[in-house]
Amino acid sequence: MVSIVIPAYNAEKTIMNCLESIMRQTYSDVEILVIDDGSEDGTYRLALEEAAKDNRIRVFLQANAGVSAARNKGIEEAIGEYVTFIDSDDVISPRFIEVLLSHCQINTLPVVDLVRSDSMGSALMPIKTSIKIKGNISRDYLCGDLGQGISFSVGNKLFKRETLESKQIRFSENLKIGEDMLFVLHYLQYCDEIEISRDAAYYYNISDGSAMNTERDYTNAYEQLLKMLKAVVPYNILAEWALNASAIVVGNNYIRKMKLSSFWNWWRCFRQTELCCTAKKNDARVTIKKSVLQLFLKIDAVMCLWLLLKTTSKIRR
Repeated sequence: MVSIVIPAYNAEKTIMNCLESIMRQTYSDVEILVIDDGSEDGTYRLALEEAAKDNRIRVFLQANAGVSAARNKGIEEAIGEYVTFIDSDDVISPRFIEVLLSHCQINTLPVVDLVRSDSMGSALMPIKTSIKIKGNISRDYLCGDLGQGISFSVGNKLFKRETLESKQIRFSENLKIGEDMLFVLHYLQYCDEIEISRDAAYYYNISDGSAMNTERDYTNAYEQLLKMLKAVVPYNILAEWALNASAIVVGNNYIRKMKLSSFWNWWRCFRQTELCCTAKKNDARVTIKKSVLQLFLKIDAVMCLWLLLKTTSKIRR
């Protein structure tokens, strides 16, 4: 049996499409755990109505605590041999579970395509369909092509519940960003291989209010994630990741739209953060844009950086 965990918050407009895509699965031995995270709309009622029609659906209501807490509740309640996670505003293709199961082997992480609703489309890069994990996988996943290739999301993957329980792998409920990435990274420590298929897909809805589309200062969020990664990632890899994260923070439109006086004050504070201090110590090869950013992290040339941000496109991988 496969346990499908659906964290839901104010999802009355999307939860039915999500559930219907699960009902259309070619593999039917599933349980569906809807974790209502304190919704203020009709999400809980709709889920209960569907549960009355299909005994595979179980619905839980908890006080609002965030998506990680809802997913953790789902893991605790799951009874299936495998666990997968589907957000309440996303859908899956009919063979999603069947294909993931067909790639299950001992100590293997099965992955299918993840298709974004924005212009980026498929998240799978043209990488090998079978990847043997050798040594420390942290660098390839956090900073290399692997993380971009299989996506940092948990949505397009299948996890063995026994591993989640025996290794106590859970979502960090204190993180506002990167909780998926950290969860997958922990799980990969107990895998020997990654199996990838394009025969099924997870359709990921990029909403206007999603984290990466929101104009805000993400410094504190990435500072929190940095502290979590320090416990499991070698420092040289952490420094490269910190530079990547700094590029995301500085490249956000909230920062790029600041007036010079506001940017000046923000930049002074940012250069004192652990994220910035770690990023400055990166010695790995990076893109030209990130090399330029790293230079600015080391020198005090606020006006030049501000003008550069005003005249160039976002810093991307």
